[in-house]
Amino acid sequence: MEITVTGRHSYRVPPETGLVSLGLVAEAPAAREAADTVSALARELAEELAGLAGPGGPVTWHTVGAMTTSSWRPYDPDGAPLAPRHSASVTVRARFADLPALAAFVSAWALRDACQLNGVDWELSDATRAELEDAALAAAVADARRRATVIAEAAGAGAVRPVSFRDPRPDHGPVPYGRAVMLSGGAPDGPSPLVVNDIEGAVAVEATFAADTVAS
Repeated sequence: MEITVTGRHSYRVPPETGLVSLGLVAEAPAAREAADTVSALARELAEELAGLAGPGGPVTWHTVGAMTTSSWRPYDPDGAPLAPRHSASVTVRARFADLPALAAFVSAWALRDACQLNGVDWELSDATRAELEDAALAAAVADARRRATVIAEAAGAGAVRPVSFRDPRPDHGPVPYGRAVMLSGGAPDGPSPLVVNDIEGAVAVEATFAADTVAS
């Protein structure tokens, strides 16, 4: 007889790094004023990140994006045109290997004028991701064998032998990453600290086993 089952395994692990994205945004009556505000803030932020990226520092990678600008003309409640407004923005991203340092960095910059937290992606290294995938796959296969053995014993059959396995990887994809944003409404003087989210994943394997029927 053949027995087809699905073996499953899930896991939950703390992240190793955090990739933070900050948006520097300024609005002003003059385009130059908005651009100058964002440029100055971007230089300050870039200098701080460069210092944190030194030998043994918590930052392993960072980048400052190109500035984008926009202009528009607002209108008053009666529909009359008002003076034009202008905005400038820059996105800054940095990867931290030290999560407490990341939390302190985000807490400080989230309180700055013209700075907003876009989010934090919690990540795993490629080596850890591969190790997790291998361990989860092996555990899913063991679970499939266990389930097939239970069925075989209940049916009065002998020991099970593997026939085929199918790893439906496209349905599961790589180990996912967690995402977090700064919580609002916490401390009276600003946003609450970041909460580091564990990274969760799951693996499923479809397996077919053969078992000989025990003669009565």
